[in-house]
Amino acid sequence: MAFGVQQFAGDNKRRKVLRWLNILPGEVGRTLVMFLFYVMTSIGVLWFEASTNGLFLEYFGSGSLPLIYIASTVISIILGVGYTALQSIIPLRWVIVVIAVVMAAPLPLLLQGLEVQSTYMFLGMTAAKTCVFMMSLWLQAIYVLNDLNASIASNQLFNIREIKRTTPD
Repeated sequence: MAFGVQQFAGDNKRRKVLRWLNILPGEVGRTLVMFLFYVMTSIGVLWFEASTNGLFLEYFGSGSLPLIYIASTVISIILGVGYTALQSIIPLRWVIVVIAVVMAAPLPLLLQGLEVQSTYMFLGMTAAKTCVFMMSLWLQAIYVLNDLNASIASNQLFNIREIKRTTPD
């Protein structure tokens, strides 16, 4: 009998937590998957952003920031069109997985390029300086792709009524 009372009290606490989080009991699994997906990608992106911004300012200074902003706008447009085209080629669930892999794939190469000590010049920049510039561009690409992936994943996991209920106006 005591076990039943404890279980009931635990269910009551669980319901209060779910109500506080605005989650219905049937949404717990999907919400947890979405939360973990977003947290893991966000942590990685924040670490990459801090490193990239520090390196960019060290190599190029703040005077080159407008160039990155202009380039990131062009990249955002291209990636949005590419993401849409990819959805028409492969199933949407696979698009989410492929994009997550694509976001991470160039990172080891870019980090390895930082260690290259050569007189290799590309547009008047050394290999390391080129990698820092490419990392800055890729950071913007990651932000666009991460936002697209998170939006598409939430649209796949939740119906429109659930999204409207949990998203403030």
